[in-house]
Amino acid sequence: MCLFKIDYICVNLKNLNAMLIKWGSMVVGGRGKLGGQVYSKNRGGNYVRNNAVPSNPRSVHQMESRARLAQLSSNWSGLTQEQINGWNAAVQDFKRKNVFGDALILSGKNLFTSLNKELLLTGQTQINEAPVPTGLTVPTSIDTISIIDDGTLTFNVNNTATGEKIVLVATAPVSAGTSYVKNRTRVITTMDATTGSTSADIGADYVARFGAIQEGQKIFVGAYTVNAIGERSPLVKGFALATAAI
Repeated sequence: MCLFKIDYICVNLKNLNAMLIKWGSMVVGGRGKLGGQVYSKNRGGNYVRNNAVPSNPRSVHQMESRARLAQLSSNWSGLTQEQINGWNAAVQDFKRKNVFGDALILSGKNLFTSLNKELLLTGQTQINEAPVPTGLTVPTSIDTISIIDDGTLTFNVNNTATGEKIVLVATAPVSAGTSYVKNRTRVITTMDATTGSTSADIGADYVARFGAIQEGQKIFVGAYTVNAIGERSPLVKGFALATAAI
């Protein structure tokens, strides 16, 4: 019998009750159930998750997101073989990295879905022909966040460019002492970007999504840009305390 230690490190996967694994030198992979956990692998890499029956929330926003994904899955099936071949070849131009810095290559269908879901979210036209990367302006910061009792929640997104779209996100109100809100932001609205800096007022849309904000609560807001082929920038975040209820 051989006894050995299994070494691996994990990080949270966004929006999943799972952890991305990077195995140590003695174990290169694993699949199956062990206790209350399931080990497996996909294109994103090795991962472990709790063996539990997932919930099936049906909020308006979640149903809209699912409808977009279902639409894109159906649209992928309607592409010509030449178009599919183009997407399968294009994945080499859209390589990404996971949280460990390892190369991650999407499938052609996943690339089609990834770009087009951002286009549909921001009110742009779906693309059926595989594009080439064009690059986009990356926001650098969010500042001048103001939450006041006239119903406004305003802030500036710095380093934006005309011709691109901005996706504005926020968290539900949290206590003033909260500082960790990873994966808790939700899309509030989208808008056209302007050159240099874009000013946003998401007050009405925010209240429609999360309800009223009470004085002293903290709100985290964020933004990312999307270009005409669905490429998206990293998310930038900021926060503010409400000086009055809205």
